[in-house]
Amino acid sequence: MPRRWLLSLLFLKLVAFGYIFAQPGPGGRRQDPIHEQDHLCSPAMLRFRCLRQPPIYHIGETIQAGLSFRSNGQHGFMAMPEFRRHFFSQIVMAEPTEGTIDPLTLDPRIRVGGSGGWSEAESWDREIDVNEWIQFQRPGRYMVHVVLKRGVLLPVEGEKGARAFRYCDLKSNAESVEVLSPDTGWEAAELARTNKLFESPSEGTRFRGASALRYLNTPAAAVALVGWCLRIPDEPVNSELTKGIFESRYSEIVQTELEKALRSNASFPASAVGILAFLEVRRQFINRPRPSDPKAAQAWFREYWDLFNSVKSKYSTAAGHSLR
Repeated sequence: MPRRWLLSLLFLKLVAFGYIFAQPGPGGRRQDPIHEQDHLCSPAMLRFRCLRQPPIYHIGETIQAGLSFRSNGQHGFMAMPEFRRHFFSQIVMAEPTEGTIDPLTLDPRIRVGGSGGWSEAESWDREIDVNEWIQFQRPGRYMVHVVLKRGVLLPVEGEKGARAFRYCDLKSNAESVEVLSPDTGWEAAELARTNKLFESPSEGTRFRGASALRYLNTPAAAVALVGWCLRIPDEPVNSELTKGIFESRYSEIVQTELEKALRSNASFPASAVGILAFLEVRRQFINRPRPSDPKAAQAWFREYWDLFNSVKSKYSTAAGHSLR
């Protein structure tokens, strides 16, 4: 059996029998769970550092950082992203929280997903875009750190079977980040620089351009996101542009630009029809959060998707022969 299958089976077994972690062994005594985890995780270390030093950024500027994990010789299992957020329980936090936002809260799409595959290692190093997890909307000085929940499994000495590994919740060191006041001159120059990146033959460079455009989050960036999304709908980079559209603080501009393109005689990509439908459903559901009651939540889901299918059908009909 391939090794990655074995790791997946181990993870499923740990989840299925997670209650065993709270039970003492036959005739044994358990430590206080908090003290036990502190003892288990004490050799593990999570380090966070902005790549630019000193870490001073404009609002909307890409903040790249290094994230490293060391288990001090303990050979455990990690479920970590390469450099994108995806569904991992890796959280970037800042204090004060005022003036910050988790961009995922602006994404109207309902998705189901797990935390990906597990790998066996005792250390890793990643470069991440802090903007994937947190974006700054006000100038000021922030203390930024990373919290990693249930993403590391370390061995427990003397235990076997499902009790041989336990989760470690880790918190990194904090770094002071200064965010400057809005600067229209810098924003215009950044938009021009970003648009030039799309001319590169390198897919990686175009992807970085899409990320920079996504994070910039200005009215002009909203227009550019739509323009590039319609222009290169079939490239992998389009997924990053789509994220930028859903995260944009100028959703009314995005929707207006897309509807304008839909009404024109220009070719309109089928993927953009779905984007428009999601934006319109979000507009109508903006003050209707998902209920906590399970039955009410099911009804909410049904109404959400019924409206989505109806709106998407309307937009598809409007696109007519221009749809591609």
